[in-house]
Parts: sequence; C-alpha cells; structure tokens
Amino acid sequence: MKKIILSIVLLQFILAATAQRTATGIIRGKLYYDLGSKKSKTGADLKIYLIPKITANATVVKNASAYTASCDEKMLSSAKNYKVAISDKGGYYYFTNVTQGVYLIKICTYYGGYYSFTIKTNFRGTINLPDFEVDPPVR
Repeated sequence: MKKIILSIVLLQFILAATAQRTATGIIRGKLYYDLGSKKSKTGADLKIYLIPKITANATVVKNASAYTASCDEKMLSSAKNYKVAISDKGGYYYFTNVTQGVYLIKICTYYGGYYSFTIKTNFRGTINLPDFEVDPPVR
C-alpha cells in the first residue's frame, strides 16, 4: 500500500513539474488608429505577425523593424516559429501557446507599426499587451 501511495505522489510530482515547464499562455492586444484631436478608431481586420527574436530570425526581424509602404508577408512568413492573427472588429488580436522569449509584433498595413516585448517566464492564462497604434508617425 505504501508503494502505491508513494508511486501516486511521485507521478503527481512529475506531472506538476512537466506542466510548469510546458506552461503556455495567451497574448492579447488591441490595435487602434490615431485620428488626431484625441480621436481614434479600432484597427479591425488587420494581419499581425508575432516573430520570435532568435538568431535564426535575425534578418527577418531587422527587415520587419521598419516602416514600409507595404507588408512583405513572404519575408515575414519565412521566420521560424512565427504566428499570425487577424484583429477582430474591436481591434483585438490573440496569440496562443506563447512561451518565454523576446518577440516582435509587425502590423501589416500601410506604414504599419512594429513593437518588441519580452516574456520573462513561461505562464498560463492571458497577458494583455498595451494598445498599439496601427500606423505610428514615421520617425
């Protein structure tokens, strides 16, 4: 009986440790257009790429970190482990199964914005990113 209880406790410990290592979560964000005079509208129906900033993606990240008149989706989709989302009518987008790392978000629109963020640990649940402007002023 003791061996069975010990085996069950050990199995629960192994499962809990595995769950912690493989914890993945959801990234949620919102897009908007700044219309000036403190007015804005939602950034609906836009394609957003989530690209891990890893060595294999260095060229893609460098090229995507620019304001260009079009979105080079062929180049963006050449990134390793990239994800794509489409913003809904409220401007919200979601990426699932996101783990720790440094990421670039590229918004596909005319002179679309790009943003970087870091997730320091694996997590469960949802992380809300700040609202991102679809077409920030070109600097």
